[in-house]
Amino acid sequence: YFPLALSAVLFPMISELWARRKQKLLGQALHFITKFSFVLLVPAALIFIAFPDLVIDRLFGPGYLAGATVLQILSVAAIAYVLSTILSSVLGGIGKPIITTKVIAVMALFNLVGDLALVGPCGIEGVAAATLGAWVLGLVLYFYYSRKFIRFSMPYSSILKTVVGGVLMLLLIFDLKSILTLPPWPEAFIVVILGMLFYVAWILA
Repeated sequence: YFPLALSAVLFPMISELWARRKQKLLGQALHFITKFSFVLLVPAALIFIAFPDLVIDRLFGPGYLAGATVLQILSVAAIAYVLSTILSSVLGGIGKPIITTKVIAVMALFNLVGDLALVGPCGIEGVAAATLGAWVLGLVLYFYYSRKFIRFSMPYSSILKTVVGGVLMLLLIFDLKSILTLPPWPEAFIVVILGMLFYVAWILA
């Protein structure tokens, strides 16, 4: 839902800035959007990584608990997916949808080969890993092609700091889970609240 809403807003904005030849402003906007999308996505992904059993049981029922590891892998893939959607909107907004088509074709081929190679030895976790790899590859390609038309930089410093904060948040969550002896849902509620408070404080700092 998040990338769909984001692309709906981004596409007309990018088209307008491109038509007015405001490439510098467009580059600054992309830097800003990429940075804060990453900041918002990381804690959501970490919650899915920390509590895959509860999420799956709540959404789909206990019959799907075997997919807990898959959910954790796809939670990371979701970050690459959203960032790819942003850059895909850029290429579409400046009138280069054919590049998006080519990137998706490469991703699909990579995913197919990865599925066939990994499903045997690794099962559904291998398929999820192939999907993660396909979206990371797509993100790299989208960034490469976007940079050909618009000068902007990825907020590498902010992304690194966010990742560090996210890892510390995850470690805090796991430590609290090992200390608390509560029923699953109250424990998850308390742990997530404390983890999010730490993450927000880290981001503000």
